[in-house]
Amino acid sequence: MAQSINESKTDYTIQYNNSVYNPYDLNNNYIIEISEISAAVDDFLNGQLSISEISELVDFFLSGDEYDIPVGEPEILSSSSYIEYDDFHLVGEVRNNLDQNIEYVKIIGTFYNEYNEVIGTDYTYTDIDILKPGQKSPFELTTYPDSFIPASYKLQLSYSTTSSEPYENVIIKSHTSDNDGDYFEVVGEVQNDGEETVEYVKIIGTFYNEDDIVIGKDYSYTTLDIITSGDTSPFELSSYPQTINPSRYDLQVRGSEIEYQEPLHEPEILSSSSYIEYDDFHLVGEVQNNLDQNIEYVKIVGTFYNEQNEVIGMDYTYTDIDILKPGQKSPFELNTYPDSFIPDSYKLQLSYSTTSSEPYENVIIKSHTSDNDGDYFEVVGEVQNDGEETVEYVKIIGTFYNEDDIVIGKDYSYSTLDIITSGDTSPFELSSFPQTINPSRYDLQTQARVVD
Repeated sequence: MAQSINESKTDYTIQYNNSVYNPYDLNNNYIIEISEISAAVDDFLNGQLSISEISELVDFFLSGDEYDIPVGEPEILSSSSYIEYDDFHLVGEVRNNLDQNIEYVKIIGTFYNEYNEVIGTDYTYTDIDILKPGQKSPFELTTYPDSFIPASYKLQLSYSTTSSEPYENVIIKSHTSDNDGDYFEVVGEVQNDGEETVEYVKIIGTFYNEDDIVIGKDYSYTTLDIITSGDTSPFELSSYPQTINPSRYDLQVRGSEIEYQEPLHEPEILSSSSYIEYDDFHLVGEVQNNLDQNIEYVKIVGTFYNEQNEVIGMDYTYTDIDILKPGQKSPFELNTYPDSFIPDSYKLQLSYSTTSSEPYENVIIKSHTSDNDGDYFEVVGEVQNDGEETVEYVKIIGTFYNEDDIVIGKDYSYSTLDIITSGDTSPFELSSFPQTINPSRYDLQTQARVVD
């Protein structure tokens, strides 16, 4: 039952007890459970078996094995194809028609040439790990790395039933879509409505045409790695590399529970401010480590809202200083580029990891001066390696404050010398470009890596 590329017929392979049984191929010697041969013939096989094949089923029945036929098998609802970079892609959707959860839902694609000869295969799993009764999930197959266009294809699926239950208390709080650029994009925000802390929060998007056939899909993870009870995190999906204009789309979300003890004194975002440059919205701020241990991978997540409090964009970055010691601060900057919009409001969140690693602290600011006579605020100075090690990648970080001690700008650069030996110095230069600002004060910090 080969399927032409533009058709939506489907041939199924059904899995019982972790073994694959194809009703059209009884040469597979797998255990099947049967309660009534007549039910198998009348309700399940619909006369598709020959006399010899029915005889083989009867032999199974007489051997004493029980045979329980599911009511309504999981099925592939629709599929469509597209070609990108000479690779054939096949997107589709599976629905669980059973009255119990299923997992390991595997989709197998067999590709044929015009003579109905097999020229390639691929397999994948549904984007959602556990499908509850009635739930759908998209999938995608491809011929990559082989570049060929099949004349037809066949889709089959297998699965296992499971008593495991997915965490369902992460919800889609809001979302908007945009098709003004090259690709269809969705931005939104999820919220953890449960009492547990979750991680690996995955958002799955399925894109449909006017006939309700799947024409694309994407998935991503929330920008925050961990979402505590009641908290939110933004996400972003895209039809890339497809240029499509879906009639509608569907969003689903999954997360995994973890045990998490929130510290008494979290690292915090002390202040932030915004400016607009070349129609792009920029957000600068500062993080402080309030823990009694070092932290790294300090990630700042920005969610941007319109006047209806709908998510219209997001961005994330990391602090300019890699490892923050207790009490230490570091600046950061977010922006809406390449999307040009001005949000009505925004929310900032952060995540981090604790670390036992220690930064090299023996590179000091020897001297510095500032100048605001031109268009931009500039700082020039000199660093010195006061340690015994030779260092490289010497980074100088400047944070610029207004009279209320709020961050209004920042910059970083590297020392002009690539490598600084013990006792040696190197100049550096910082600038507020592209901002025209006049800070009330500024703070300078350094970090460096010891040469192996």
